[in-house]
Amino acid sequence: YDATNDRLGLGGGSVGIIDPAYTLDVSGNMAALSGNFDQIIFADNLIRIGESAGTQLGNLDENYYVINLGYKAGAGSTSGVQNATFIGRSAGFNTDNASGVSAIGYNALADARQVNHSVLIGDHSASGASGIYGSVALGSGSFLNAKTARNLVGIGNLTASGADQVYDSVAVGDSLSFTRDAQYLVAIG
Repeated sequence: YDATNDRLGLGGGSVGIIDPAYTLDVSGNMAALSGNFDQIIFADNLIRIGESAGTQLGNLDENYYVINLGYKAGAGSTSGVQNATFIGRSAGFNTDNASGVSAIGYNALADARQVNHSVLIGDHSASGASGIYGSVALGSGSFLNAKTARNLVGIGNLTASGADQVYDSVAVGDSLSFTRDAQYLVAIG
């Protein structure tokens, strides 16, 4: 250890130049103010960065290949979350049965069920939603509490919030939504 430069060397003749003779495996908590890594491998292919991020059960609860980034991102998800990305405070919190989703923003896709192959960007986007497939929400509160939507695009704050049984439609503008059982519609305003 070189106390002057605050460096730890491994196996090499000079501290600070790492020429390891062996691989260093670190487990438990690790802290660093700065540094460079070539690769970080997370156990069970669940990436958890942030306080209380992700599920602590690992793959035991059928959650696979999930990125959780932010305070409580992906936390509380009990089962069936696969190939998903949750970025933002509480994004994906308490979400179940979601596959192929990307949720970005505070509370995006929180308390949601059966949301698949969708992109949800904005605070509270698709929060409380269920039965969403192949859809895109862009805007704060877009798809909020939406139920049973397929191939829906919503752009704007609160767009398509509360939508129920809407298929193959597009809404662009703040607070636009659809009547129940809407199909093949374009709403701009």
